[in-house]
Amino acid sequence: EKLQSAISGLVDVTALRSQISAAEKVDKDQFTTSSYKALTDLLGQTDDLLKSGSRSEVDEMATKIGNAIRGLVPRAQGVEDYRDGITLKPEKGYTGDSYQAYKAAYEALMNADPSDLSAEEFAKLKADFERAEQSLKAAGSSTDKGEAPKDDIPAVQTGDNTNVVPVVIVLIVCAAAVVAVVVIRKKRK
Repeated sequence: EKLQSAISGLVDVTALRSQISAAEKVDKDQFTTSSYKALTDLLGQTDDLLKSGSRSEVDEMATKIGNAIRGLVPRAQGVEDYRDGITLKPEKGYTGDSYQAYKAAYEALMNADPSDLSAEEFAKLKADFERAEQSLKAAGSSTDKGEAPKDDIPAVQTGDNTNVVPVVIVLIVCAAAVVAVVVIRKKRK
């Protein structure tokens, strides 16, 4: 009778061991640190359950680990490369409001922790930065976007405002005449 009681008191830990094995195969570098930490925190609680946990505790932990594996958030790729290609534009020459928005988007992107940045979050930060960069307005202008002022260097003035279309037409006619003369001479020979 004691043996029967002991046997009925045994807890099947197969499902929990299976979830632990699956969790140990996860490549932590592929997922955000916060989502991976949630999984490792659960794994830290399994030793005691494997030794002396009740059936319901063991089943509950197996479910939690399975949910944590499915809840892992893929880490954004290419964050460092993208950030390395960005140079903060100087404030001089842009309107205060447009530059503040640009700088805030820049800092949000640069201060994000790449090890805990999901692909979705990175895409949003990147889009916000690029939108702010495109919205930069040159000081003293409401239409110039995204271009730094030219430091008061005037545009080159050639003084030539001749319409070139008639000149091009004359050149084409002359070229056709030359070709016609060459063809006619060849036929006579």
